[in-house]
Amino acid sequence: MSVFKFKEFDIVQQHSAMKVGTDSVLLGSLLKAASPNKVLDIGTGTGLLALMMAQRFVDALIDAVEIDDQAFEEAAQNITQSKWNTRIKVFHQSLQNFTNQSTGEYDVIVSNPPYYEVEKHYSIGAKNRSHARHTATLSFDELLQNIQQLLTIEGKCWMVLPKTEGALVISKAVMLGLFCVYQIDVYPNTSKPCNRVIFCLSKTQHKTEKDSFFIKDEQGQYSQQYKEVTMSFLLWNK
Repeated sequence: MSVFKFKEFDIVQQHSAMKVGTDSVLLGSLLKAASPNKVLDIGTGTGLLALMMAQRFVDALIDAVEIDDQAFEEAAQNITQSKWNTRIKVFHQSLQNFTNQSTGEYDVIVSNPPYYEVEKHYSIGAKNRSHARHTATLSFDELLQNIQQLLTIEGKCWMVLPKTEGALVISKAVMLGLFCVYQIDVYPNTSKPCNRVIFCLSKTQHKTEKDSFFIKDEQGQYSQQYKEVTMSFLLWNK
């Protein structure tokens, strides 16, 4: 069985299309929030971000949505076996259906969403992995429309995307009254260009605060930045 062990929880990822990756680990580590009451993880996959949110925000109630059958089963298993199982609920349905049935709003929404538009990219690898990476069942427009409905007035939505897709989502968000208030440009190392962006959307518009993050240093080792922000989660990071 494929299991990724964190300091305070384990992630079984035997069948889920998207395994534990740097994008989600960084998003869960870097996002900023002030003691949220309700958190939503859109497209939870194995449940990683939902569990990271439960570890970070000890009073928060967390909902997680996942449409894929195998991912949902493993997310439910990972969450049930965690010490925060009473604070996390995982829903096996599309985001659209979840939003239609939702009775509450969220202080924090977090998502590592599909990012390849189907008509522009070829299928990659196994069918379920390709599906998880493509916007076949949840376009960027639909994602943003649902976020706009589910977010509280003072709430924040944090996402991670490749640089090009991130810029597209940020531009689309403005038309729905969602504004980028914080942006972190993520670099693989000090000699390569930015290839990921972590950003925060809000219903309140003000100047975007920007920052940079380097995963590895000049020697190809994990940077001090990376070690510091992931210290609470990664076993090898003492």
